Amino acid sequence: MIKAEELRIKNWVSEVPKPDKEDYAPWCHTVVNIESYPEEIIYVDNGDGFSSESVYPIELSPDILEKMGFEKSQEGLFILQIKDNLWLEICLGGRTFLTTNQGEYIIDDTMIMKYVHQIQNFFHSLTGEELTINLTSNTTVKTEQ
Repeated sequence: MIKAEELRIKNWVSEVPKPDKEDYAPWCHTVVNIESYPEEIIYVDNGDGFSSESVYPIELSPDILEKMGFEKSQEGLFILQIKDNLWLEICLGGRTFLTTNQGEYIIDDTMIMKYVHQIQNFFHSLTGEELTINLTSNTTVKTEQ
């Protein structure tokens, strides 16, 4: 389950705890609306609404990180260029680094990201843009601003 306050419209979520790694399409959706009164309801792109107890974060895996645009380094880190001089680096255990093009650490491993929505929110907070994500095998999804 995921808390509604962790989500933003356009975040990816799952309606099952751990979707099949081979076929994300039936289970993963983008959030289109969040209502908090009288109870928390999270509405997704297919029109369904779920209580926050019925929506789950999507765990990061090498496959998902690559579908989010990350490239695997020789050291085993997954790296995404955010801006001309900023890179986001993630280890599979969740340790996350923000570095400059000179290799200087802006944020070291004190930040932990284990789920897709966390990366989406961090990326959006730095750039004001949505992260392009391809969670299905045939379609790249870019949510509009």
